[in-house]
Amino acid sequence: MTSIATAAPQFLVDRLNDALAFYERRLGFERAFVYEDFYAGVSRDGAVIHLKCAPKLQAPIVKPLEQRPWGQLDFYVEDQDGYILCFSEAV
Repeated sequence: MTSIATAAPQFLVDRLNDALAFYERRLGFERAFVYEDFYAGVSRDGAVIHLKCAPKLQAPIVKPLEQRPWGQLDFYVEDQDGYILCFSEAV
């Protein structure tokens, strides 16, 4: 069986330009590519996220920066389309 070295989650967004602005300005991602007006990719520190226009989903959970019992320091942030992102690192 082959191994997976990287993954690029695809988030569905209402407005591509607004989503790109959020990831670039608020979270420090860089624009990797834009395909027409409905699909794009952003990256930061080796992490890649793909953004695609589609209907909005609900996601009300947000958590502050905390050390978790399993040895990770993380926080959760909600993007402008309601998706929850977890940023985590080993401590």
